Amino acid sequence: MVLAARPLVGAAVVIIGGYLLIRLRRARQSRRHAVIRADVLAALEVLIAELSVGAHPVHAFRQAGIEARHAGADEQTLAVLTRMVGNAELGGDVRAGLVVKGATRRTALSLNTIGAANNVGAANEFGAASSPGAEWLAVADACAIAERHGLPLAELLTATRTDIAARGRFAERARASLAGARATSVVLALLPLLGIGLGQAIGAAPLSTLFGAGVGPVLLLIGVTLTVMGVEWAERISRRAVAG
Repeated sequence: MVLAARPLVGAAVVIIGGYLLIRLRRARQSRRHAVIRADVLAALEVLIAELSVGAHPVHAFRQAGIEARHAGADEQTLAVLTRMVGNAELGGDVRAGLVVKGATRRTALSLNTIGAANNVGAANEFGAASSPGAEWLAVADACAIAERHGLPLAELLTATRTDIAARGRFAERARASLAGARATSVVLALLPLLGIGLGQAIGAAPLSTLFGAGVGPVLLLIGVTLTVMGVEWAERISRRAVAG
């Protein structure tokens, strides 16, 4: 009804509503990513412990799946571990169970230095660190590199776990340090509402102008668009800083 009666006002409402939905979706993805990262770190602890005492990789991943299920891990964690164990038991590619469907292959584990068994230099380059499958892809690539080059899987997984944990700590510190700047951008975005409220209080009737006929709806649409663009620009800068 709003779109039919006032197309420009309706467009402004759609822009605001759509952007709020995008922000909510990003917040849910961020929380889920944090949960999955914690699950991956917990699974890696079990894997490293089992492999360090000489357990077969299949047994190690099976035990990690059991521990994850008891701990109430995310469904993706359980599904990945289940697929990996199933592929390994059938003689298939163990790594296939770790690659999360839909996760970008830009996320890869790159070994900058391949040394002796007791001195392996490894580094993860997460091209899409915000992807929930990024950590699992790093684990998958560690398994592939260990198989291809005959390196100790426990040491590669230890390097992978160290890198994932370090990136998680960096992201948390970056978010904490940017909390003030992000709050400032939100306050600045809400200042026009304060101005409209003050104008309405003193009898200037800005709402009648913005929602009435003439140039008001045009100014409303332009203002909403520029405000959303400004908030998104600030948010994008913050996300890049968190991603490192």
